[in-house]
Amino acid sequence: MLTELLAAHGDFTPGRWVPCPRVSDRAAWDNLPGFDRWLSGGGEAARAGRRVPALPLNLWTDFTRTGNRARYEHAYFARRRTLCRLVMAECMGDTGEFLPRIADYLWAICEESAWQLPAHNS
Repeated sequence: MLTELLAAHGDFTPGRWVPCPRVSDRAAWDNLPGFDRWLSGGGEAARAGRRVPALPLNLWTDFTRTGNRARYEHAYFARRRTLCRLVMAECMGDTGEFLPRIADYLWAICEESAWQLPAHNS
């Protein structure tokens, strides 16, 4: 079913398919629904001076000890939500303002010991 759906919606040939417009395609980005919301969300995330949420071992092992998934998952998903907001805001504004924070979040995610959640580590 996925193959048929993809085939019906355009050319998905490797190297030719582009999942989103290039940042230089201002007409595409400027006309996206929620433009102001994405831009302000990224700005808020960057200006708040938030640090990348820590994912220490004790949060990882908390699931094994107590069965509590929430503490680790809260920080894990906060990283990804904030990264998404920053990337979308950068694509909307195309100013370079968000690039340092995007790099911080990407670096932190790449440094994670594992990319699966503790509850799925079997």
